[in-house]
Amino acid sequence: MSRIIAVTSGKGGTGKTTLAVNLAVQLAELGHRTCIFDADLGTANINIMLGINPKADIGDVVNGKMTIHDIMIHDPSGIDIIPGSSGVESIANLGAKRLDSLVAAFADAGSYDFYLFDTGAGISRRVIAFCLAAAELLLVITDEPTSLTDAYSLLKVLNHHKYEGRIKVVVNRCADLESARKVYRRFRAAVDLYLGVELEPLGLVFQDEAVSLSMQRQSPFIKLFPDSKAAGCVRSLAQRLTGDRAKETAPADIAAFWSNCVSYFNMPLELPGQDADPEEDNTRTADARQEEMLREVKRLADNFAGLTDELTSALKSLEKAGRRVESEESVQHEDEAGQQAGERPIYFLDLEAFVAETEKK
Repeated sequence: MSRIIAVTSGKGGTGKTTLAVNLAVQLAELGHRTCIFDADLGTANINIMLGINPKADIGDVVNGKMTIHDIMIHDPSGIDIIPGSSGVESIANLGAKRLDSLVAAFADAGSYDFYLFDTGAGISRRVIAFCLAAAELLLVITDEPTSLTDAYSLLKVLNHHKYEGRIKVVVNRCADLESARKVYRRFRAAVDLYLGVELEPLGLVFQDEAVSLSMQRQSPFIKLFPDSKAAGCVRSLAQRLTGDRAKETAPADIAAFWSNCVSYFNMPLELPGQDADPEEDNTRTADARQEEMLREVKRLADNFAGLTDELTSALKSLEKAGRRVESEESVQHEDEAGQQAGERPIYFLDLEAFVAETEKK
């Protein structure tokens, strides 16, 4: 069974696509057949990041002009790439016959251990559709307040539409372990308090010059700078991801995924607290709807700060009681004695245990 993961963030500028590409490359390095689908309409960041220039996209498959093999790119890094780009829009208008053709096209592509869908930024019908159809979400956040509020907004919409998959959180571009913990605690506390959605911390990626350098050279940093901190973090993410068995709460195969995705493409994007209006203008833009919801949740920004103070107080109480929480040194390399020659460093982080200990107070 394939694992279908939507990599999303709620806003642009979080490093979501960079993480998706490098994670895919590492999964392939571990021997897992991995395909990444560029589901970001118009921007095609994956193409830019890897220095590729596809001449066709998924729209050509939907329209019957090409096969999935014709458009698929076999990157030297070991991953397969399906360009979405403008073709994503054509998926939304699929009839039953063309949907069957799309499903057959993906079946013809062969089986993959991992499908990673790199969604667009923000909250649009397309982003929501890919997220709802995926069995797992990888939610990328940073320490920017807008990253936290926008990620919260995304979760609120998904929760409103009864998303039942697993949501894994990655704290990206963090300066050190403690800053990552603070960011995750702030986000987790607000989600627990207002949404009650279960989150699973997958790990973090440190701020690293190797990331920007690799983007300039249009090559994955995990290949270009394998000994960098960021590369070590991605190896840790891949190890945790492959060691985790997916719950069968969403489509078990790519056919069911696409069938559900198309149906979600055409649903009204209802906001929590609003009654669905059958006379509502369906031409209303997703951006306008997003702004409405952001106005509703902006008030949460102050709550994030207050919750952080409460958690900090709890942490100090734990320290006074002699139960000191791990310091930055707890991000550690594997025991050198147990490493094989030439093995790259892997950085470990157990945010879940930290949060659980903090909440004991």
